[in-house]
Amino acid sequence: MLSLARLPGNKNRLSLLGSTYRSDQQSRFWIVEQFVDRLVGLPPVTRAQLFDIYFYLPGDMLAKVDRSSMANSLEVRVPFLSKSLANFALSIPEEQRFQNNELKYVLRQLVGRQFGTDHGTRRKQGFSIPLVQWLQQSGLVEIRRRLLDSEPIKNQILDHAAVERQFREFETYKNNPFRQNRTATNIFSLLTFVAWWDNHYAA
Repeated sequence: MLSLARLPGNKNRLSLLGSTYRSDQQSRFWIVEQFVDRLVGLPPVTRAQLFDIYFYLPGDMLAKVDRSSMANSLEVRVPFLSKSLANFALSIPEEQRFQNNELKYVLRQLVGRQFGTDHGTRRKQGFSIPLVQWLQQSGLVEIRRRLLDSEPIKNQILDHAAVERQFREFETYKNNPFRQNRTATNIFSLLTFVAWWDNHYAA
């Protein structure tokens, strides 16, 4: 349930859960609350970075890299995970690490010095997937039927009305790529959850 809602909590995603599972939401984040005390007194951006280091990286990004690479017989190395390098980076004062609202300032300066300004100033390029196109090509009618007829809906683990609303919003935001892609992510997360449920709990 927690992975579906995504830490540190999103009202829209939490609303997808049935009413029984929406109650007492704060208790779901006890591990985060325990961690917060360790951040007292640290600069704000450093606190955000440590949340990523302790939760987002091992719970999301690194897990995906490991699974997808090993599934294709690839051995991936992540050099920036070196403890000595990470400790050194975090020891640099925040005002030096982030200048002119530019993230990764020190790293960009080093890359620019070694490989040229074009590389140092290039925009971040992620590994996003064309979810909107995939959903459209797969057939939204069939996807909607599969989700609304699923066992999690029948068992009221997922909220029928909230799930159905995702499909209406997907169409509503067709002229707003950012909002439509976010809704597509919700639908894809629901499909993943239902597939997981069918694999582990289907009779």
